[in-house]
Order: sequence, then structure tokens, then C-alpha cells
Amino acid sequence: MSKGGPIKSDVVPQVRAVCLSGYMDVAGRLGVDPYEMLRKARIRPEDLTDPETRLAAAAVVGLAEETARQSGCETFGLLMAERRNFASLGPVSLLLQHCGSVRDAIGAVARHQRMLGDLTDYILQDDGEVATFRMELLPGYGQRDTIEFTVGVMFRVLQEMTGGRWRPDCIHFRHAAPVNLKAHKRFFRCPVQFDSDFDGLSCASSALGIANPAADTAMARHAERCLDVLAGQRATTSITEQVQRSINCLIGRCNVTMESVADNLGLHPRMLQRLLEKEGATFAALLNQTRRELAVRYLTGSNQTVTEVGLLLGYSTLSSFSRWFTVEFGQSPAAWRNAERSVPACSRDFGALAPSRRASASSAWA
Repeated sequence: MSKGGPIKSDVVPQVRAVCLSGYMDVAGRLGVDPYEMLRKARIRPEDLTDPETRLAAAAVVGLAEETARQSGCETFGLLMAERRNFASLGPVSLLLQHCGSVRDAIGAVARHQRMLGDLTDYILQDDGEVATFRMELLPGYGQRDTIEFTVGVMFRVLQEMTGGRWRPDCIHFRHAAPVNLKAHKRFFRCPVQFDSDFDGLSCASSALGIANPAADTAMARHAERCLDVLAGQRATTSITEQVQRSINCLIGRCNVTMESVADNLGLHPRMLQRLLEKEGATFAALLNQTRRELAVRYLTGSNQTVTEVGLLLGYSTLSSFSRWFTVEFGQSPAAWRNAERSVPACSRDFGALAPSRRASASSAWA
């Protein structure tokens, strides 16, 4: 798999926010201002509070590499991996804790890898004597710290699952060795081969049979079924939905444009436009839909002034917001709000929308 060049895919790669668990502390200890680094990477500190929040992978990888560069730390990826534990895998950890063996656990990771993020393919190869567990990152994302973080996390997970009874024979990295190997020796406590032909780990085939002391077949089946349901929900995520989430994130904080959303998703604007066209969507329509939903939410559920609501929707003046709102809803924001507040909350629906737009709005948000 090539490591160079931009990724060409209809899916915008994302990772779970838990991959930045401990970032604030690690960056601070390395003498780097974490808030400034997050700002430059266009990642909000509040996005890190929920481990399941999905972040643009390009932003996270860029943040890691820039933090390592500014701090001069060659082992930033390992320092971040030390902050992860078994439970940080999220829903997948519910299955792994009940898998019967190391082989079963690796198989579960490979089956449910998209639940962990979009960057990595986990591949187990076993010739009967030596087994290799390869971690292949998407082209353009295989930077040193990202690779060492990925391998380090999986190493810790398999160690923890077996109560420390399993250990690989060797850790493998395609990149060259750092000047100082002390951190790698301390973290892995086994041979580390740099300039290898793959990134991952290897062990004797027989070691894959090491049992998980907490294995429970019935619970593993139950967890597998739950993950299948979640995976189906995750699979429905489209570029349209990602753009809608990005607009929601950016609106009110900056001038939301095709360029700013594309930047947030780690794409070129022309690529984003082509991806949206494939799904029959346009950026202008998605921005308009988001503004409609937020306008209703703010005007019915907050005490923000009409001017403040307009600012939250990205309008610099009350007049421009009022013109847009009147076209969309058939009356001024103030009049619409007064009418809505006279209607019991339990009976509210799309009845306040302009009749010509009601059906399209209902289908868009179904």
C-alpha cells in the first residue's frame, strides 16, 4: 500500500476523539501550548470531552505531527498511547473482554475495525509458525507518530486482555529508528524492528491461542450482535451527513463556506463538491437546511434576541437575517416567534413553515 499522495475516497476519514485522550497534559508537559495547537488544527477543546465524537482524521494526524515537531519529541505517539487503556476502544472493548483467545480478539478487531475509526486496516496473517498482525494506515496518513500510536494502543489492548500473559516476539515499524530507543524499550519491553516491511507486531502462531481469563461465550455473542447493529448505523454515514455536522460545528464561529467546511473535513473544495453531487446534494441547500433547523431551535428554545439568533446563523446584520427568514418561513423572525410561543409546545410541528417548503423540509430531516 502506497504511503504517499492524497487519499482518494468517497468517505472522509474520521477518528474517535478518544485518540486525543490525555493530549492536553502530554502537550503541556512537552512545553507546547495545547490550546494553541488545537486552534491551529481547527479542533475545539470541547470536542474532546466525548470519546465517541468523530473528528477529521487529517486534523488529528496533523495535530500529532505538528506537536511532535514543535516539541522535538520523537516518541509523542507512544506518550499518547500510554494514556489509552482497554476500555478506550469503546463498544468494541465490550466484545474483546469476552473473547476466548488472542486470535479471537484480533479477529474481532479486524471485523469491527470501522468502529475504531476510518484510518486503519487490521490484518492477521498466520503461516502456522509465525503470525503477523499488520496495521495498514490509509495513504497519506502513515506518519511516524500516528503509526506508533496505533501499534502501541493495540499492543496495550492485547496485553491487558490477557492479564499480561501474551507478549509479541517483535514490534515492527517501517520507519527508521529514533536517535534514542529508551522510550520504545520501556513501552514494549520486547524487540523492536525498525525499517521493517510492515507496521504491526509478530508472534509465534501458538501464542494466538493464549486464553482470555475473563472469556464468556454468551456475552461475546451478545456483544457481537450489538456491534453489528452499531456498525449498520455507522455505515449509513454519508458525506452529506458529515457536511451537515461540520456546518453545525462551524456556524456562528466563522463564515461558513464551502472552503471552510472542506477544510474542516480535510478535503479540497472541488473534491467536496464532487462528493456531494454524487449524493444529489449541494452545499448551499445543506447550509440552508441547517440554518432553518437552528433558527427554529433558537427562536423556540432560547431567549436569544432575534439579532443574536441571526449572528448565530452567520448573518452579520439583522436585516439580512430577516430577509432570509421571511423568504423561508413566510413572516419575520419576531412575528414567527410570537406565533410559536402562543402554541403549546406539545402541538408544534412543521406547521409554521411556509406551505411551499413544508414537504421538502419534512423529507430532508426524516
